[in-house]
Amino acid sequence: MPSSFLILKPDVPDAALVISSSVPFEEDYPVAATFYGRGYTHARISTAATSVDITFDLGTGNSRAVDHLVIGGIKSLVAASTTGVVLSGSSDGTTWVSQLGTTANFLTRTANGPYQDDVIFTPTYNDEIAGTISAYRYFKVSISKASGTAQFAFRKLYFGEAFDMGKEPDNYNLEVLTEGDADTWKYPRGHTILSKAYYPKHKVTVEWDGISDLMANDFLNNLVNDPYRSTVYLYAANYQDPLYDNKLMHCRVVSNECSVYKDNEVSNWNTITAVFEEV
Repeated sequence: MPSSFLILKPDVPDAALVISSSVPFEEDYPVAATFYGRGYTHARISTAATSVDITFDLGTGNSRAVDHLVIGGIKSLVAASTTGVVLSGSSDGTTWVSQLGTTANFLTRTANGPYQDDVIFTPTYNDEIAGTISAYRYFKVSISKASGTAQFAFRKLYFGEAFDMGKEPDNYNLEVLTEGDADTWKYPRGHTILSKAYYPKHKVTVEWDGISDLMANDFLNNLVNDPYRSTVYLYAANYQDPLYDNKLMHCRVVSNECSVYKDNEVSNWNTITAVFEEV
């Protein structure tokens, strides 16, 4: 039984050896920009189309099973009257089996996140495919609309296997960072804006007790010690209080503030502290 607090990395996109698209993406806005970086980084196809298929090949002998699909920055897709977003898997790159998503009701899916601008599909949430989840070498994300064309754009594309600590958090702490924020801004003409200039960032600290040595090593190897892929989505499936009442939040792993404490008096017992900052 998975826990209700999950950490989502761009698992399949990051591991794919070959990524191709039925419609080219603009050079300055490639699809790879959606796998990492701040929330505003985005991808956009170069010409308007009725649909676009993005295919990911994990390579010979490699496979993954997916338990989530996240599309970040959906307001552009909503504005384009997008109808379908479907994730499919294949063993041979030819015969495809639908895994997660919706074929015709994307505009009615529940959006999440502080800006209500992200959508997550899991087998039990937002999904209308009800596909049999299996491990595949190839994956395809298909975005489509009922009629007309659109220059599809989105900010984030994450899917794959969630990192699950195996138990609910024991403690968590929430902060709103004000560094880089300001109550007032004074401009050259002398006028002053009294409102804040920046959206305040959320900082989330989560602690788990009694974590096994194996899981502690996975946490260090897959989340803390990966400087090139430090961004994640935090997903609170049932209890949203650790995320300021959000189900989904895009963050970076604050590696230098994360820790693993091993209790030498109790076998296979670790206390893990993970720190995330909204980006």
